Amino acid sequence: MVRSLSLGVILLAAVQAMAQDTPADTSGFNERNGMQAPPPVSGQAFSTQVGSEVRMNYLSMGLGTVIAYDNNLVAGYGSKPLSEWSYTVWPTITVDKNTRRALALVTYTPGFTFYEPTSSFNESDQNLSGNVQYRMAEHTIVSVQDAFLKSSSIYNAPYAFTGGSVSGSGPSQVTGVIVPFANRISNASTAEVTSQTGEHTMIGGSGTFGELDYPNAAQAPGLYNSDSVSGSGFYNQRISTNQYLGATYQYSQIDAYPQNVTSETTSNTILPFYTIYLKNSETGTLSLSATAGPEYYSATQTGVTQLNAWAPSGTASLGWQGRRTNFATSYSHLVTAGGGLSGAYREDDAKFFARWELTHEWRLNLALAYANNKNITPLFPFSEPGGHALSGTLVGEHPLTRDLMMEVGYDRLHEDYSSISTIASSPDSDRVYISLTYRLTRPLGR
Repeated sequence: MVRSLSLGVILLAAVQAMAQDTPADTSGFNERNGMQAPPPVSGQAFSTQVGSEVRMNYLSMGLGTVIAYDNNLVAGYGSKPLSEWSYTVWPTITVDKNTRRALALVTYTPGFTFYEPTSSFNESDQNLSGNVQYRMAEHTIVSVQDAFLKSSSIYNAPYAFTGGSVSGSGPSQVTGVIVPFANRISNASTAEVTSQTGEHTMIGGSGTFGELDYPNAAQAPGLYNSDSVSGSGFYNQRISTNQYLGATYQYSQIDAYPQNVTSETTSNTILPFYTIYLKNSETGTLSLSATAGPEYYSATQTGVTQLNAWAPSGTASLGWQGRRTNFATSYSHLVTAGGGLSGAYREDDAKFFARWELTHEWRLNLALAYANNKNITPLFPFSEPGGHALSGTLVGEHPLTRDLMMEVGYDRLHEDYSSISTIASSPDSDRVYISLTYRLTRPLGR
C-alpha cells in the first residue's frame, strides 16, 4: 500500500508540474510521423470515451451514492446465500492534464458501504489509479500506470468484472476466479518506454508488477495471495500506411503462497504480432490485431518435482473508437498462474466492452467477460482442478442536470469451481443498482 500511495503522490506532483506548461492538443500523443504503438504492445487499453466525453485539462470533484440489491452475498462467512441491500458513498477527485510534452490522468475514489440487514459487512474502500506519459525526446515516450484497490466488495470498482476496458495484450494473472465479497488488496503497476528509431521502425520495453492479497483467509477459503513480475521488449515495423508487423519477448514470474509453501510459475514467450488499421481517420479508428507463438513455462512448488513444457500462446483483439460508439473485444490463450489459485493453469480468456451514445441524454454500456482455467499441475498440493466464470454488466447513464448523473445497472455472475467451497455452494449472483453522482468540473491551465 505504501508503494501505491507513494506512486500516487508522484503522479499528482507530475500533474502539478505540468500545469506550468502550455496546454496543447495531443490527441495523437503516441504517434510518431503517423506511426503508432499497436494494441499488442501499446500498454494502453482501448479508449471507451464517446462524443463530448473526449476532453482534457480539467479538475473534477464529485460525490456519488449507490443503492444496490444483491441476491447472493456470501462473503465467505457461510455456505448459504444472503440477500442484502447496500448503500455506498463515493467521493471522487480526478485530475487530467495534457501538454505538448506530457499527459497525466489521476483518479482517487475512497468509498464507504453500509449493508442491511447484516451491518457486520460494512466496509470502506480505497481506489487510486494513475496514467502518466512523458515525451523525453521527439520520438521517445515514457509511460507509467498504476491501479490500487483495497476493498471487500468487487462491485466497489467501475465495471466490477472487466474493469470497463479491454487491452490488446493478454492478462498477467489468472482472471477467472471471482470472490465478490472478501477483503482484498490489489495493485498493478506498469512502466514502459517506446522509441521510434526510424521512419518505419519502433522499439520498446516494459516492466510490470502485480499483487493480490486476501488479508482475511477465512473469507476466501481455497484462494491464496500472489504476486507477479514481468519484463518484455518489442520490435515494431510499419509495412504499409495502416499495417504493422513485429514481435515481442516476455519473461514473467508469478508466485502464489498456499499454506507454508511457495508455488512459482515462470514463462518465456515469443509472440510475433500483426496489426491492421482498417479505418484510421477523424471519424473513427478500427484496428485488428493478432499474436501467436511458443511459450516455455516452468512450474515448481515446495517439495514437488518441477514441471517444464512448451505450449502455444496467443491473443487476438478488435477495437473500434468512433464519435458515438466504442467497442473492443479480445481473446487470449496462455499459461498463467496466481489470481488466487495455486499451481499453473492453461487459461482461455475473452472480454468485450461497448459504449453507445444513444442520444445526448442516454448512454448505454455493456461489459462481458469469460475465463476458463484448466489445471496443468494436478499433482501440486493445494492446486484446484480449474473451472470457469462468466460475468456481465449492463449500465444505462442519463444526465439529470449538467452536473448530476444518474445510472441504473445490472450485474450477473456465474462461476463453476467445484473445489472452492465459497463458490461451489453459491455459484450465481444477481445485482441491481441505481446511483446518483454530482460532479463539478473546472478547466486547468486557462
